[in-house]
Amino acid sequence: MSKESLWQQVLVMSHEGGSEHAAGRETSRQKELLYITTVFFFHCLYQYTAYVFPRLFENIVGGPNFPGVLVEGFQQESLENQEPHIKKKKLAVSQHGDPVVTIGETSKNATNAVMSFTTAVKCWELLHGNEYLQKDFTRICQIWKADDWHWLQTFQVELLMYEGMFEEGLKKLQQDEKITGNVRFNLQRASCYYMLGNYVQCFDCLVGILTTLVNSTEERQGQSDETEKSTNLLYQPEPQRHLHLLIANKENVIEYCILLILTCMKKKMFSSSPANETLLGNALVFSQYNWPREEETFRFILKAVMKKESFRYKLFFDYIINIDILEEFMYIWKHHSNVALDLLPVGAAEIATKRTMTRGVKQNVSEDFKQAMERQVARCGENIQKLLLDFSLTKIEDFKSGFV
Repeated sequence: MSKESLWQQVLVMSHEGGSEHAAGRETSRQKELLYITTVFFFHCLYQYTAYVFPRLFENIVGGPNFPGVLVEGFQQESLENQEPHIKKKKLAVSQHGDPVVTIGETSKNATNAVMSFTTAVKCWELLHGNEYLQKDFTRICQIWKADDWHWLQTFQVELLMYEGMFEEGLKKLQQDEKITGNVRFNLQRASCYYMLGNYVQCFDCLVGILTTLVNSTEERQGQSDETEKSTNLLYQPEPQRHLHLLIANKENVIEYCILLILTCMKKKMFSSSPANETLLGNALVFSQYNWPREEETFRFILKAVMKKESFRYKLFFDYIINIDILEEFMYIWKHHSNVALDLLPVGAAEIATKRTMTRGVKQNVSEDFKQAMERQVARCGENIQKLLLDFSLTKIEDFKSGFV
């Protein structure tokens, strides 16, 4: 019998005992419901935990080679009419609607792990929805010394995230920092900070993760079809919120961190009018990842530059290597003399007499700009992920200044 069928039977038992609950007395029916739901809860939690912590239990086969961690997924938003979308996002979170849970793998065990988690959540909520059930369930957990089971504490963190209780989730994570592990701890903290709109704290968590992974000895693989599939599942059509069960190998975690950094930038950029140039420039750098998925983000930035008729970003020639972006800025420089582009690094700008670059100014400035663009075109084959890792780990203050 499937978990869904079993859950429906538990619900029937719960509804049949509703009148007895309302009468304020504990009955044999409630006891039966307590024990069945408790056993079902721990059965589901065991199956979920065995999948996300494959080395915790012996003789478990068919799971991933790396642990899984539940993180916040992203909404695939349109860039038009951003203000109503932001309001909708806040409303969805405040109502704590049940999110969708996705996973990058397509195996039967992966699907079962997601079903086990969501069913465990339902059982937990049922066991804590009635004073008699909660009292007896708490007593059982005390007898079993369940507080010592770190995988139960991990589930409680993920339960809080699932229910949209992010501040409570952060407090619980802080209590359990020693047993959750650095990468898992920071991934879930980053998710909570992101959903609370605290993007600077979120970024600090992500930098901590990337620093750990860059210095680790685990071999990274190139992006496989499964990795690409997992990336696509990180994005879901709005307005429904969703969580993603991330298989925490090095490649997946690095990719998730980069995407979350970009998403934080976009959220801030779309909610600021006008967005500051540092934020626009940083978002421009990260929009190169998974191109052309983020081409619409680039068009949003380009529109802001044209509207302001100026753009100053001294890191442009350090980190912009996408040929489409380079061509667009070269076109602006050649054909829109009203737009002032100040993109050369400080040293090069001083050589070019520190003059703002617009069409028709000194020849040395024009020549320096063209040569810089030619050098960037030659860099188009560079590894974009490596470039963004360098940006994330060495330009921390530049990132934070974009959120001021």
